[in-house]
Amino acid sequence: MAGPCTSGFWRWIVLVVMATTATVTGQECPIAGYVSVDGVCYKDFVEKKTYDAARQTCAADGGLLAMPKDNTANSAVYNLVGAGKRWIGLTDIDIEGQWLFEDGQTLASAGYNDWNIDEPNDAGGGEDCLEVDVDSRSWNDNNCGSGFGFVCQLVALRSRLTSDDAGMSHLSVSWATGILPISGYTLRYQPADGSGSPQDLSPAPGAGATSATVSGLLADTEYTLTLTSFGDEGQPNGVISGTFTTDPVVVNVQCTQDSMSLSIPRAALPAVNVEDLHLLDPDCGATEDEDEDVFEFQTHLQECGTLQETSGEDKVIFSNVVIANQVTYENGAVRNQPVNLPFQCEFLRQYGVSQGGDIMFNIPPPRVDVVHADNTFTLEMQIYTSTDFSTEYQSSEFPIKVKPSDRLNFGLSVASPLDNLELFARDCVSTPTTSPDHSTRVNIIDDGCQVDQTLQKDPALSNDKAQYYSVAAFTFPNALDSSLVYFHCTMIICFKDDPDSRCKQGCILPAARPRRAVSDGTEGRVRRESSRDQAVDITRGPFQVKQEAGAGPAVVPLGAAVGASVGVAGIMALLILAVVLVRKRQALENMKRDDNTAGMDNYAFQVWGKTDKTGAADTKT
Repeated sequence: MAGPCTSGFWRWIVLVVMATTATVTGQECPIAGYVSVDGVCYKDFVEKKTYDAARQTCAADGGLLAMPKDNTANSAVYNLVGAGKRWIGLTDIDIEGQWLFEDGQTLASAGYNDWNIDEPNDAGGGEDCLEVDVDSRSWNDNNCGSGFGFVCQLVALRSRLTSDDAGMSHLSVSWATGILPISGYTLRYQPADGSGSPQDLSPAPGAGATSATVSGLLADTEYTLTLTSFGDEGQPNGVISGTFTTDPVVVNVQCTQDSMSLSIPRAALPAVNVEDLHLLDPDCGATEDEDEDVFEFQTHLQECGTLQETSGEDKVIFSNVVIANQVTYENGAVRNQPVNLPFQCEFLRQYGVSQGGDIMFNIPPPRVDVVHADNTFTLEMQIYTSTDFSTEYQSSEFPIKVKPSDRLNFGLSVASPLDNLELFARDCVSTPTTSPDHSTRVNIIDDGCQVDQTLQKDPALSNDKAQYYSVAAFTFPNALDSSLVYFHCTMIICFKDDPDSRCKQGCILPAARPRRAVSDGTEGRVRRESSRDQAVDITRGPFQVKQEAGAGPAVVPLGAAVGASVGVAGIMALLILAVVLVRKRQALENMKRDDNTAGMDNYAFQVWGKTDKTGAADTKT
């Protein structure tokens, strides 16, 4: 009897020990009051707070509101709370119906939910946060300003992936860490449309990293990046992800009276060699500028296979194509990226009496992209059909025909991922050609000061990144074609937090401008722009001014015309704005032209999207 009883007694002891061991498995939480459930540390807070206040309490502990992404985690929250209602980390504040966990993952991608019947219903149009009803063991959407208890969850990664910078071939992201220890990371990336297999960044971010850059990406492509953190024992303890897009390719095209030239950043063509690039005529190849890191082409309008097309009665379009074919090696391997990038220059053809033939006037498009350091700025100069600035003239409508009595409405703007920028119109001049340095010119804005008495700025629509103006048309004397007018502006992009920027100085009157001695013994102005400022010259046009029946010529405002001969009158409208990029300049001090002029070379531009699988380019206008 003693033997069997003893044996049973020891079996009972062993079972108790085994059961006790099973209930205490899991990590020890680094903050008192948190309970570890399946390796995740939770804490129930009974104090009622709004959703944002609850979120801040969790963040102070190095955590987030609880994020149950499967039935096990959801049951753990219910069991921890016991009764009542609690906030957990899910909202659709950004986009109605698209619920996101606090770490940025979508509820749909988690593949799990526990909504109550007929929930979420967004009752009253203001229920954007999720509370769990433990009594009914279900989820419900509620007003984020309501007061409930809440459940916090300690995490290794405390924020979503945030985009710090995007270029044509790279993406930079950052993140914030929580309280849990991190021994290392993996950062995985792949095209968001699934067209490419996932790859891991190598070398991976180190244990103390909070940012990383992925290079060698395709331009104008959306990528999904996923960051996974690992604990001391090598187990995953955090996952966050985000979707980001690389910048489009910027192709700068220069149009002159008899030639076209263009440059393409090497970053846009990562798998192409310079010797494989050519125009429609294979003998017209590319050169490589290693300092600027670009491929360059140049052709006369009648060479290198350039095509000529007539549009309407007076518009001529010259076009060509940048081509790169794949290369087949001796072993049969096919390499290199196929390229097919069309580009063009548009001209207005006018007959010049004194020249005895046609004169070609360039018609550039309405915007320009400037890549400066790690930032991309898109500058625009648009012409509008009315003073409400709601409808823009399209490039196909140029030259815009106006009367001397009309007002011309235009807007200047900058677009960038950076939020701390402001735009300043430093100089605006008008000339009868594409050159802002033409001897016959009219000053509209000079050193930030309004010179033309008819210029009006719309204060209601204008803001830090956009400015809207209206100006009256007027007569332009002594021009080869007095009916054609171009308008040129020098715009300054400044950082709002820079107290020394040119934007902060505003209008500088002539008497207040400091002077500097120049080589001819005269004095020139010295501007004190910040080295962080970015200057961009833009042009739009041409306008074609038609004389009104029975009306005499209008009059140039006194003091506005520069280099105009007295007594010779031709009609002009004041705003010919064809977008033209002179060149990238890191600071205004480096400008090669005279400091008193608002001139530029006649550069047009085009922006190209990524090349598709067949080698055809997605043209962006």
